[in-house]
Amino acid sequence: MQLVLSRLRSNKHRSRWIGVLLGILLTLICAAVGDVLFVARQSETARAALETSNIAAALTQDIQRNIEVFDLSIQGALEQVGKPAVMSAPADLRDAILFDRSATASYLSEIVILDSAGNRVVSSNPLGPTQYSFADHDFFRIHAQRPDFGLFVSRPMKSPIDGQSVVAFSRRRTNPDGSFGGVVAGMLRVEYFNQLFKQINLGPDSSITLFRNDGTVIMRQPYDPDLEGVRQTPSILFNLVSRAPMGRYVAASVVDGINRLYSYRRLGTLPLIVDVGMSTREIYHQWWWRVAMIGTIVPGCCVLIILLTIRLERELSRRLEAEAALRMLVDKDALTGLANRRCFDRVLQAEWSRAVRQGLSLALLMIDVDQFKNYNDALGHAAGDAALRQIAACLAAHIRRPGDLAARYGGEEFVIILPGTDRAAALKIADGLRRAVERVDISHPASNLGRLTVSIGGARFEPGEAMSTETLLSGADSALYLSKRSGRNAVNWHDVASDSLRLAS
Repeated sequence: MQLVLSRLRSNKHRSRWIGVLLGILLTLICAAVGDVLFVARQSETARAALETSNIAAALTQDIQRNIEVFDLSIQGALEQVGKPAVMSAPADLRDAILFDRSATASYLSEIVILDSAGNRVVSSNPLGPTQYSFADHDFFRIHAQRPDFGLFVSRPMKSPIDGQSVVAFSRRRTNPDGSFGGVVAGMLRVEYFNQLFKQINLGPDSSITLFRNDGTVIMRQPYDPDLEGVRQTPSILFNLVSRAPMGRYVAASVVDGINRLYSYRRLGTLPLIVDVGMSTREIYHQWWWRVAMIGTIVPGCCVLIILLTIRLERELSRRLEAEAALRMLVDKDALTGLANRRCFDRVLQAEWSRAVRQGLSLALLMIDVDQFKNYNDALGHAAGDAALRQIAACLAAHIRRPGDLAARYGGEEFVIILPGTDRAAALKIADGLRRAVERVDISHPASNLGRLTVSIGGARFEPGEAMSTETLLSGADSALYLSKRSGRNAVNWHDVASDSLRLAS
């Protein structure tokens, strides 16, 4: 407790403790509020997902049951049409045998029997035209081409009886010899799906769509006749259907751009998909109201809490800002933004002491811009300053560890401190810096290379060696001199312990 009190007596520690406590308090408040809102949003999502999933399941069950009954009528007609006695019977008796009572359902346009050329042979609807060919329709062609195809669901088309949109459910007629004998097809009015979907109210901007598995729209609610038979490819839906027969997803509609949460179901083995969507705006309407309310109250409370600490922090903040600004001015090189010579000397001494105390290595790189005086003479000091800034930025970008330091040593010379770095790693960094400066490609008309380059010299202190910072600097400077003497744009190393120079690159 005495330790805490003694720290609070110090402005610096008091500010830190107050800031920490305030930060913890505000973080806890925000975390609690965020958790409440997150749980509430998840709850709204789960509610909407359950509602749309239940509706999709109910619609799927209703449609599938009716289609199964419809298919039984088609199969019954298919079974009887192959019997000569039935087809030779009087028309009334023949139709009574071929077509059961389901053929007169309100949304069933007709059940029609076609010959191998696609011509109408018999129809459950006496109003249908006697001379009409379905040979060019998809449901006829598929059975003519594929003997093994079962129940086929066609794209929406116009009924030859009354011009209404219908969907054909068809099966193949096969002759006793295995040849194609025609098709039995039931025409279901698309209006059946429209009336079924209109009974569902999921709120504003909701939608219900019945797709074929190739993306063809059979019916969409809100109803738009222009969408019937249009092939859409909502990739999210069909990617999901290919993996699972039911599920949910969130996407913007390709029809109206409204973002919705969708629940989809495939109709058993039928090539049909029911897709029920509820607008996310409707789903999260109450949630957003709650966010607005909490978002007004909580920030207000946080502001009050912060205001209570402002007086306590004001003078300390001003003092710290002034000290930081002064320290930056003292330690920062005005031209390049790197550390200056004063900062370098202080950090080098500190890192040296730490290396000696902890038995660590310490590497030093000295960098000089090649033929910089000629560059200044040729292009002027403004261009020279700009070039130094570019090179400094390049050096800073390659010094990423917190303990490393890049500084301007003076003029066109730079120096880099690399604590805990062995010779191989230091040479790798040095060569990377040299190459990076080359890639900057600063044009130098007075250089034989045509661009500005740097020469680098390196040296390293090893634990147990009798050295000083001056020895380390002298070694790096000697290596730099060798780089200059050997043609520039090179990296060299000085082994201080053996007092030998080695060409690195």
